[in-house]
Amino acid sequence: MKKSLIALAVAGALTAPMVAQADATLYGSLRVQATDADGADLHIGDNTSRIGIKATSELYSGVTAIAHFETYVSTETGSLDSTYVDVNDSDAVKSKGRLAYVGATGDFGTVTVGRQWIPAYLWTVAKTDIMAAANTETTHNYGTGARQGNTAAYVTPSFGGFQAAAAIVARNSNGVDAQDTDDNVDATHLAAQYNMGNFAVALSTLQYKGTVDENINSLGLSYSAGDVYVGLSVEDDEVNRTGDDSIVVLAGSYTMGNTTLLGSYTDFRDDVAGADQGKRYIAEVQQKLGKQAFVFANYIEASSDAETAGEATDTFAIGYNVSF
Repeated sequence: MKKSLIALAVAGALTAPMVAQADATLYGSLRVQATDADGADLHIGDNTSRIGIKATSELYSGVTAIAHFETYVSTETGSLDSTYVDVNDSDAVKSKGRLAYVGATGDFGTVTVGRQWIPAYLWTVAKTDIMAAANTETTHNYGTGARQGNTAAYVTPSFGGFQAAAAIVARNSNGVDAQDTDDNVDATHLAAQYNMGNFAVALSTLQYKGTVDENINSLGLSYSAGDVYVGLSVEDDEVNRTGDDSIVVLAGSYTMGNTTLLGSYTDFRDDVAGADQGKRYIAEVQQKLGKQAFVFANYIEASSDAETAGEATDTFAIGYNVSF
């Protein structure tokens, strides 16, 4: 109740007549992490902290309007938002948030427009992206294959466990995630998933047009039963890893009361020249301190090939997350 009242007060300063009739919720998560990586100094910093507002409003037609805004919060600077370097101008530093979209949902499915997560990530690669620790050597490019601005998407309702999704990305100038491809539509996206009891499988293709003219194709499998979870993802990212083999990730977790044990194995496979890119092994333990707070310890072991290729580095990290 308190969060809803705060959210209404914040949003009301901008659009009081509209939000007064909406159900809005303020939420957030402050996350700090201490990281000790081979060849680098100890770093105590932010771990993708964020704050956001979700809102819904009933339309006259019976359809539900939805709105979602989320941006970064830095525990290092105490400020909102974050910065990034323009992919086409290394001297240009700009601001980038996380989510900002509106849409509608009902018996017909869900339509969303704006900066949002797309099924290319949510239905496939996210099945193995389960660690709390953040590291710079991720296996997935979030800017081109996960969160996208300038996007319109449609997700069908579930038909006996089956869902499909379609999206387009259209920008007439360089965006915060990727460059303008000089095509009318910069990327098209199709995905499908099927859930049957504890098992789920999904396929996705994200096809960039114009000057990029490459695809990101992915497969995701998962099994969840009580305290046990196992996920597998295979991603062929021709946009960011041209000519390299698909990256394969196997991850799982087991929960015992307030303690969760997590592990993952990544095979970076071969690059375009046929050189082995190595393996990465991650172990993490999370300890809940309350309903919305936990601490974690994470260790990454990289093979010599992975270190040589710049894919992974031996790293130890501890962190503390508090959500509201």
